[in-house]
Amino acid sequence: MDPTPSPAVETRQLTKRFRRVTALDSLSLAVLAVLPGQVYALLGANGSGKSTTFRLLLNIYRPSSGEAFLLGRPSPSLDGADSDKVAYLSEGQKLPAWMSVERFLTYC
Repeated sequence: MDPTPSPAVETRQLTKRFRRVTALDSLSLAVLAVLPGQVYALLGANGSGKSTTFRLLLNIYRPSSGEAFLLGRPSPSLDGADSDKVAYLSEGQKLPAWMSVERFLTYC
């Protein structure tokens, strides 16, 4: 018998603070499977922590506390090969004016 698979997306008490602002407060969720070709979205009001959650999952931000897992792995352990399996599109993507595209891709 196969062990229970890890959730594709999971957070455990995930919290992110920016100075005095709490952008995400103790979020716990588990998405068991996101099949190839499927789209997964978080819906909520402006300022509810949707973009922050995705940025924490993708290790763009570091959590203030809690844990984030993507593809069954802790988000801090994600590497370049994982980007072939995940796409993230946020509203208003902008390249910092001082950064070349090559440097931005290396950063990502």
